[in-house]
Amino acid sequence: MAPLSSPFLLLHFTGQPSGGLVPTSPKPRAPGPAAYASLHREPTARVSRLRTALLSRRTPAGGFGYEFPVVTRWGSYDEGEPNLVATTFALQGLTDAAQMAADAEAASDGLELARFTLDHFGAHTRFLAYHPGSTVLVHNANILACGQIARTYRAARSEPPDEVYDAARLTLAAQRPDGAWPYAEHPRCGGVDTFHTLYLLDVLDQPARADARGQ
Repeated sequence: MAPLSSPFLLLHFTGQPSGGLVPTSPKPRAPGPAAYASLHREPTARVSRLRTALLSRRTPAGGFGYEFPVVTRWGSYDEGEPNLVATTFALQGLTDAAQMAADAEAASDGLELARFTLDHFGAHTRFLAYHPGSTVLVHNANILACGQIARTYRAARSEPPDEVYDAARLTLAAQRPDGAWPYAEHPRCGGVDTFHTLYLLDVLDQPARADARGQ
C-alpha cells in the first residue's frame, strides 16, 4: 500500500487533546472514526474546510493519485494518475464525515466519488483495477474498494450496484484452501503474505463492526 496523496487524512486522529484534526505528514493514512469524537456528530467549519482541501487534490481525471510514479511487479503508473487505493481512502474520509459529522455535502460528494470509482477502475474488467488500463486483479485493493463503495452507498441509504458484489466475489473465490489469498492474479504475484491476507480479513470484518456501532 502506498500513502494517499492528500494534505489531510481527511480527519486524522492523533490522540492529541486538541481533537487530533491536523495536517498530515507526507504519509497520511485512512481516517479513523475516533477523529470525529470532538465534533459531537455535527458538521463544523473544520470538517467543511478539510473536505474542501481533500477534494481540491482530485486529479483532472477525477480520482486521487500519488505524487510520484510507481513501478510494481505487475505494472506501472504515472505520477498523478488516479489509482484505486488512494481514491478509496479519500472515499473513506468522505463517508466518515457523512456518517460521524452529519456532513450532507460529504455524503453527496462520497456518492459521486463512489460512482466514479466504479466507472473509472471497472471500465474494462469485472473487478476494480488498481489503475485504468490494468488487467491485473490485486485482491486487497479490489476488496478494499468494494467494501468502501458499499459502505458509502449504504450510508446514503442506497443499495450498492450489482457490480460491487460481482467484483468482490472474484476475490472471495480466490481464497486458498488454507484460508490465505495470493497478492494478485499475476505470474509474479502468486505468493502469500500475512499482511495482505490480514488486510483482506480486516476489510471483510468491517460490516460486522459497523453493525455493532449502529452504522
